[in-house]
Amino acid sequence: MKKVSTFALLVIALVWAMPGWARVFPGKTVTAQFQLKTDQLAVLDEGIILSGTQKKMSVGSTIRDENNRVLLPYMVVGRPAQKAKISFDNYGDIQRVWFLTPEEIAALPK
Repeated sequence: MKKVSTFALLVIALVWAMPGWARVFPGKTVTAQFQLKTDQLAVLDEGIILSGTQKKMSVGSTIRDENNRVLLPYMVVGRPAQKAKISFDNYGDIQRVWFLTPEEIAALPK
């Protein structure tokens, strides 16, 4: 019985550690370099459209890391600019941010 439960725990641990499904982003997202200067002010750089534009984070906005974990704004302040998918609310403020993995960056259209 002990061997069976040890095997079951091993299988559960392996399944838990497996990489998740590919993330699916909403249709109206922008790919840009994202950097949070303060807990409310972000700097975006995406070529001509958002070149160096400063945007506010909306109330209740979420930031997700490469593993899809939610990050609090203070955890991101001062981090170097990083490629991300960004969605905006109706007022033009940043609503959601997803930092991209190297695989997601490689899969972006050129």
